[in-house]
Amino acid sequence: MHNFFKGFLVSLALLFLIGCHHNAHIRTQKPLSQSETVISSSMNPGPITSPKKDMTLGIIGRRLEFSFLRGLENDRELGAYAGIGIREQMGSQGNVLGLHYKKYKYLSPIERLVKIGGGLEINFSNSGAVFNSKASIISASSINNPIYFGIHFLHARSYGKIKGYSSPIYSNGNYSMQSRGIGMTIGKERETFIQNTSFQSQFDVSIVHDGYNYIDD
Repeated sequence: MHNFFKGFLVSLALLFLIGCHHNAHIRTQKPLSQSETVISSSMNPGPITSPKKDMTLGIIGRRLEFSFLRGLENDRELGAYAGIGIREQMGSQGNVLGLHYKKYKYLSPIERLVKIGGGLEINFSNSGAVFNSKASIISASSINNPIYFGIHFLHARSYGKIKGYSSPIYSNGNYSMQSRGIGMTIGKERETFIQNTSFQSQFDVSIVHDGYNYIDD
């Protein structure tokens, strides 16, 4: 247990040192039967840290998100989501549109059903547009196992250029961005007193590397 917390603190420190990324997409972790539909909403307070000084990933971290999921045949689910929020940097208003797909598979080593897949979204703001994707392997939740856990992989890339602050070298401050990362997810989904509803709390931590390239035009 001591080694676990030591490793957790190291990961958290690396998060502070390397950068930030929006990585939390709260959906039901329960497997859906064919044609079963789930509508959910979530609120993310935003990443703990910010990227380099006077720079932004162009990803909307603080967001209110709404999603629609539907169970498909052959143990799959498909959905779409939209979000609104305020970016960490420069107070820019922004919007999010995305798609979600996962496949269910039973993993013998952990003796749990897992959801494998992820989502692809585009973030719009007055600073530019950014494609942001997350692939993950996360255990499914149930009444007997409300706690879920897993790993995720992140990739983001600006579409065109991001309008940033001016710099000593490039007066217009525009740049392109590419970001990659890996992290872990842990959460809990439990039933509420309202029929067919559940409540989730989720924590994500990621180690991310951000790359910037100034555009002089």
